[in-house]
Amino acid sequence: MGKGQRSKKAAGAATFTAKKDEKKGKLKGVLIGIAIAAVLLILVGLTVFNMSQDQGWFKGNEVVMSTDNYSVNQGMFAYFFRESYMNVYNTYYSILGDNVSQYIDTSKSLKEQPYGGEEYDTWYDYILAQTKATINEYLIFSEEARAAGVSLDNDDRAEINSHIGELKDAAKTAGYSSSGDYIRAAFGVGVNEAKIRKALELEHLATKYAQKIADAVDVSDEVLEAKYNEDPDKYDRVSYLLYTFRSDDLLPKTDAEDENAAEPTDEEVAAAIEKIKTSAGELAAVKSEDEFRDYVRKYATDVLGKDESAADAAADGVLKENVSNSDTEAMKWAFSAKAGETNVIEGSEGKTQEVYFLVTEKRRVEDDGAVSVRHVLFKHPTKDTVDENAEDKEAAQAAADEKYDSEYEEIKAKAQEVYDKWVEEGHTEDAVIELAKEHSEDTSAENGGLIENVTKGQFVEPFNTWLFEEGRKAGDYTLLETEYGWHIVYYVSKGEPQWKTTITSNLKTEAYESAKSAATEKYPVTVNDDKIEVSA
Repeated sequence: MGKGQRSKKAAGAATFTAKKDEKKGKLKGVLIGIAIAAVLLILVGLTVFNMSQDQGWFKGNEVVMSTDNYSVNQGMFAYFFRESYMNVYNTYYSILGDNVSQYIDTSKSLKEQPYGGEEYDTWYDYILAQTKATINEYLIFSEEARAAGVSLDNDDRAEINSHIGELKDAAKTAGYSSSGDYIRAAFGVGVNEAKIRKALELEHLATKYAQKIADAVDVSDEVLEAKYNEDPDKYDRVSYLLYTFRSDDLLPKTDAEDENAAEPTDEEVAAAIEKIKTSAGELAAVKSEDEFRDYVRKYATDVLGKDESAADAAADGVLKENVSNSDTEAMKWAFSAKAGETNVIEGSEGKTQEVYFLVTEKRRVEDDGAVSVRHVLFKHPTKDTVDENAEDKEAAQAAADEKYDSEYEEIKAKAQEVYDKWVEEGHTEDAVIELAKEHSEDTSAENGGLIENVTKGQFVEPFNTWLFEEGRKAGDYTLLETEYGWHIVYYVSKGEPQWKTTITSNLKTEAYESAKSAATEKYPVTVNDDKIEVSA
């Protein structure tokens, strides 16, 4: 995994991990994506399953979920469960970084970790439910595929063989003498290559039929236009300036660790609330964007005591571009207001005052700056954690740092070597597609590193800045470093307007859900809960 991510990078992090492999036909936000690269099972170090040796074979062959023509046995279920686990873990890691352990501790049993919601008691309960839901969809869509004459072809089987190959490579990397030993360690005693292959065949058949559903949806310009006209507010955007006054910013700062520190008096709190209310009224009286920014800049310096750089940052940060509609007081106002109008929204007890200045009225944005890009990710190495009880902690830390630095330089050199060779050979898009499949450690690898319809601010820096630099054109390329690692980046093209991609996604999701509902009625799934045994 890469270096620890900070919360402000979450949006960019999520972008890298949330993209589905289009070649396999995953529908974004519909099928539960569980095909995570097998090597991660060792790299993350999750607790292995522990079926008893003498019962593993028999348990692994017992059917736990089935329809008339397809079934999932215990070994297949264990494989799907672990992949669901990995999918959840990687999603949380992409957002929280090293803080993920505050939510999911991979050194402990999932059955011992509270989920924190009303529907599930533990993380085990949650992931078990996700696994069942995934398998349920695989079973009913495999039945639909069979009825429609859809079957796996040579390309599908080649991809399955590739996944099995990844398992074997992972076994070698982890130092196992055989892939069978590795599979048992990673998934449980009842799991073997044959069961994983059968699980992959079920998954591929179901997702192939799901893609057939998606491909049949009419997303012509005429259909998209008609759908847009049904409810323009659902797809239109507004742009506005926003500044929030906070009464706490005007109160004396206290040391949270000093038990004797005096709390602000009621009079001080009331005066601060009155001050921000007055300031909000003054800001709401401005007549232009420049006046709005000038007021914010002056308030930051004269009232908050910020330096010039911080004041400029505050003024520059007020613009909110192409914001979609939502059921909030602010958006209800923004979608009915005229350009140049202002609005003040008071927070709880008057302790915040949000001032809005509408820049552009609701409109359909044809060019929202979305772009499509390919990238090849060489991840930063993982820094070893030093045991708190190590005999010589300082020496252990120095050794860990030395190892990290060495691995960092190796990865950097490898990225540079691959990049230089690619550039020398013509830096074509076809070539970068192959590089992504061969080298990239991002989930977009199997799709040639392609990530589509990326909007400004989605990716981490400096990736984001490079993508949206003025004059960027198709065929541009670079090698850059982010907190995740080194990226070979290839700019593909501008993307589709967001209103089109949103409607297209909605139409395909509706078609999928409709097909799933019909298949659920046609193909009842038998679940043998008493036979589901997963130690995790």
